[in-house]
Amino acid sequence: MNAGAEDAVARPALTAPAGIADLPPDTRAALVDGLEAIYRDLAADVARVGPVCIRRGVCCDFEKQDYVLYATTVELLYLSLHVDLRGVAVAGKRCPFWIGGLCGRHEVRPLGCRVYFCDPRYVPFSQDIYNRHHRKLQELGDRLGIPYEYAPFLSLLERWSGAAKGVRLAHTQP
Repeated sequence: MNAGAEDAVARPALTAPAGIADLPPDTRAALVDGLEAIYRDLAADVARVGPVCIRRGVCCDFEKQDYVLYATTVELLYLSLHVDLRGVAVAGKRCPFWIGGLCGRHEVRPLGCRVYFCDPRYVPFSQDIYNRHHRKLQELGDRLGIPYEYAPFLSLLERWSGAAKGVRLAHTQP
């Protein structure tokens, strides 16, 4: 969630970004199925706690919230299935998908977005929920042989938006 830069981990570090099309079809399908299952489990965990969201978009203004959203390789690959990340403009601390004060990619948003709520009653539960599901993301990537990177979402997005330069993601078979 709002981890410091010292918490960013790479195993092994990506040398360059690429899209989900670079994965073999069976790995791509397993990634989608696995991540969507993780997101369903996450939604059930969040619903059990019952944070209130009135969809004002305030939580998504990272600059005002002093929030750094982190994401993983698996999540960026999934996002790239739904959004052509090449050329996505990242400016400042504002998510390029924050449109008109709301998330323009709500259905495919990363884990950190899915667990972050302004509701103060939810705060004591959020980190545990995040950590549990983040481990599942790591395990999914490990199972599929997808290099792991965990870094600020906007930094990853900015780097991945340059994928059109022809550099490919190194994928290892599990």
